[in-house]
Amino acid sequence: MGGVLDWHSGHAPTFDSIAGAACIKQGGLHIKTVRECGGAILGFRPLELDGIEPWEFRGACHPMNSYVQRGLVRTRPQRPSDDALPVFSTWGYGVPVVVAERRWVK
Repeated sequence: MGGVLDWHSGHAPTFDSIAGAACIKQGGLHIKTVRECGGAILGFRPLELDGIEPWEFRGACHPMNSYVQRGLVRTRPQRPSDDALPVFSTWGYGVPVVVAERRWVK
């Protein structure tokens, strides 16, 4: 599970510089995505410090044989009334860059 924060700078992120940044997109990804996007794991900041938690998703467009999940954890069977929830997305290596560019590049 990964996400893109509503944060940008000309400098590498630090524990303090990303404080308060909201998550603008979440999805499933491989840890290799960080390296493939040109990044690196620079440290650790507990998500709860900024009120970030896994979002609720539906597993598929249609509820048959599908579940609602919070992040990667299934919470209950999906119902037709869950149509407003986004469908969980598995990201390719370049997706975080595309999300960031759509947000920050004019």
